[in-house]
Amino acid sequence: MLDLKNSCQDLDGVCYENNWILPSYHVSSQDGGFLAAVTVKGTGFECSSEGELCPCPREARESAAKRMFAKLRNMPNMSW
Repeated sequence: MLDLKNSCQDLDGVCYENNWILPSYHVSSQDGGFLAAVTVKGTGFECSSEGELCPCPREARESAAKRMFAKLRNMPNMSW
């Protein structure tokens, strides 16, 4: 069976499991594509990340979520 979850859903799951506020996204149209930024807030921290320029808003959100995962993994004291 295929895993139908995407990076945005995975990020929601990590936030839920850690009792963080669910991610907030901001998507804007730029240079013929879409750019998304995502912010995650938890106890004692706030982290933001911007994705790559993508052809549609959904892909832009996915890109931002993937970059957020990489950023969270590199943060000190993160143990999720």
